[in-house]
Amino acid sequence: MQALLDCCCGVDVHRDSLQVCILKGVTDHPQEIHAEFHTLPADLEKFIQWLKRHQCYHVAMESTGVYWRPVYEAIEEHYPDCQSLMVVNAHHMRNLPGRKSDVKKTQR
Repeated sequence: MQALLDCCCGVDVHRDSLQVCILKGVTDHPQEIHAEFHTLPADLEKFIQWLKRHQCYHVAMESTGVYWRPVYEAIEEHYPDCQSLMVVNAHHMRNLPGRKSDVKKTQR
């Protein structure tokens, strides 16, 4: 499958943490940059600074429940350059084959 975005971020949102992965490059093997952040307001600011540092303007979040809301609001408020911010259905994501860990979830 051909990549359409030069840089994008997948976020698996939990109650206490975010597992994140940025994919950079429009190649068959993009560069993967992994990180983990806590969900406290100061840590959400660190996450947003991390997105800015990597010039990542496209974010997709997977979350069960309402844990995505503060993350979404923080990005919306503090990162106006973000071009697309999506919350994807966790139920659909789990049904994909080969999904074994939170780190893997952020890469899809």
